[in-house]
Amino acid sequence: MAKKHFYDYIKSSKNEPALVHYFANYFKILNFDSTKYIYLYTPEIFFEFKSAENFKNTHALAKTVAQALYYAKRLYSGEDPRPLSPYISVVTKNFGAYFETNTFFDFYSNKNRYD
Repeated sequence: MAKKHFYDYIKSSKNEPALVHYFANYFKILNFDSTKYIYLYTPEIFFEFKSAENFKNTHALAKTVAQALYYAKRLYSGEDPRPLSPYISVVTKNFGAYFETNTFFDFYSNKNRYD
């Protein structure tokens, strides 16, 4: 049997936890951690999921990337004891993007708090 197209596999997800579940299953990501506010973390990449955001809207994309950078700051500072992953991905049912974490070094390494 052929593997389902990714969108066909995840389209029935109704919320962020369901999207995470479908995403991890589809890509066979078995060893992940979902503690400390990050739904899907591996040492190689961590993901920020939004179930209904439209990333064609640059404000929505920027807001989600900013949230991911908040988590990067927690990882970098040691507030979250896991190592900072070299990649960050933001994902919805209709869009995904990934970035090299060090591209945002000036933001997550800054001692100022943004929350």
